[in-house]
Amino acid sequence: MNPMDKKRLRLTRGLTTSPLEHLCEFHHVPRAPDYNGRVNTRSLDAFLTSPHIRVFRATNLVAADDGYTGIPYLWPGCVEAVDEAASLVSFRQWGGIETLELVDCCMDAEGIGRIVERMPRLKVLRYWHEVKWHGCQLEWAAGLFVEAVENARALVIDEPLYQERRRLQQGLRHGATTTTTTTTGAGAGPARGQTSLSSSLLVARQITDLAIGIEGFFGETAVAVGSLRGFPAAKRIAVDVGVFLGPDPATGEVRTMVTTPARDQDFAVWDVTTALPALVDLLPESVEEFEFALSWGARRDPPVSWPDLWRGFKERRAEKLPNLKTVRIVEQIGRAHSQTAEPARLELERLARDGVDKTRRVAEEVGAEYLYGTSQRPTWRTEFEERVWTRSD
Repeated sequence: MNPMDKKRLRLTRGLTTSPLEHLCEFHHVPRAPDYNGRVNTRSLDAFLTSPHIRVFRATNLVAADDGYTGIPYLWPGCVEAVDEAASLVSFRQWGGIETLELVDCCMDAEGIGRIVERMPRLKVLRYWHEVKWHGCQLEWAAGLFVEAVENARALVIDEPLYQERRRLQQGLRHGATTTTTTTTGAGAGPARGQTSLSSSLLVARQITDLAIGIEGFFGETAVAVGSLRGFPAAKRIAVDVGVFLGPDPATGEVRTMVTTPARDQDFAVWDVTTALPALVDLLPESVEEFEFALSWGARRDPPVSWPDLWRGFKERRAEKLPNLKTVRIVEQIGRAHSQTAEPARLELERLARDGVDKTRRVAEEVGAEYLYGTSQRPTWRTEFEERVWTRSD
């Protein structure tokens, strides 16, 4: 090997190739979604940070710091991170993921913010929350979760040095002698020795497909989703009723199951019968397909006042949501009935039938398609299960 190639080889240290470079879709589904299932999100850093992976799907991930049973998430390279070298080389602090689907995972605002702020390519974000072992995130601040995504800025790197290293490495692996061409003039990259240029972007502004919900509506919504207008490019949105059943983030109120809510004194204490937002006001103008999910006979049923979310929808749809083409209400009924003894099971079934009648009327009033059944799930959840579980069988 001549001296020039030896010098080039030194540049490639830490950039050894791997079969993972050809992996563009990654699924981590070791078990079905489960209250007791907990996976440390950091254990998957090698895949979250891969510049090659475009689709990432997983279940049971935990990225929450509750000071008790949660597992906080720190991206590789964070100053707080321990054993940074255990994941990937330190310069790889962003990933190439475009689709992120997290089913029955347990994450707080800080956790999801740290994850998406390193995904400058992200276009699809779908997250369904589940309380984990020992009540981790039993009081979930869905509104703060959404705000964390809206405020996340991803670093966009122009990396001529990294790209040059990759070319050198690949050439040396194949025994080729490479040459370096220096380009000058308009449009040229940084000169040798010059640091890479970088800029940042708001991840939420490029997301075109968004889903957020709560599995089984278990626990409390500590802070509700107050708006989704921070996603101005979103064309497809799916939500669960549970994310709206709590105080608006603007009030400063945080609902808990055991303590008096903290709040801004200028606002009244949240009341589910009077303080639900109007869906027509919180959706972005860009939305073309909107899906709204409910679940009856689970751990807890939606409150009787939930139809108030749809107030003014039919009358103001054309003005507020000019691009909206499809509206769908999906309802799962009786999921927990088979586990309930008589006669309570019969009463639950009666309540579920009443719920179906009520939802059907709401769907007719707002011009929405209505789908229901014991296995009815949001469309994207069905798609997720078909992709993941079918391939796993």
